[in-house]
Amino acid sequence: MDKALLVVATSLSVIGTVDYILSILNGKTLPHKTTRVVLFIVSIANLLGTLTADAGIGILLLALFFFGRSLVLALMSLKWGVGGTSKLDITCAIIAILGIVAWQVTDNGILTLVFAILADAVAYIPAVVKTWKLPKSEAPLMYWLEGIAVTLVIIHDGVRLNIIFQAYILLSCIVMLVCIYRPTFGKDVIST
Repeated sequence: MDKALLVVATSLSVIGTVDYILSILNGKTLPHKTTRVVLFIVSIANLLGTLTADAGIGILLLALFFFGRSLVLALMSLKWGVGGTSKLDITCAIIAILGIVAWQVTDNGILTLVFAILADAVAYIPAVVKTWKLPKSEAPLMYWLEGIAVTLVIIHDGVRLNIIFQAYILLSCIVMLVCIYRPTFGKDVIST
């Protein structure tokens, strides 16, 4: 059962990521450059923090996957993305990078994860603003599947302090889904 949860969680993350990549290549999804580049930097901190916090295998596998996915999406956003030069983008990037610097200064696994969450949350602000204004510029499947995947990993590894990043990821998926589906609130049918 334990291994099955990890296999399902990893499969969901891979399926969501492939859908997101294909959506970018088809011109349907417009990733935000600042968000994706900073999320790649955050994924490095998350991976290192996960390693130093002696996280469970599920959390570690997800951290490795986040790192790989973040690298690919950051590179793709540079070619097919939007944004990256507004005052909000630059401010969020600076704050997020300061969060990464704070992680390096702490040299503590749990504080690393806290600063990774802070940096990630600030990095997501430009994408949330963009998605709120242009809900169809994001592919919802990745956020649905990632939310389910991190929930399965949390169930697998149990509720421990080092799952805080995954709990945050679940919350960020919910926020993005709210932005994506906002125009359909109060309507009978939600289409993806």
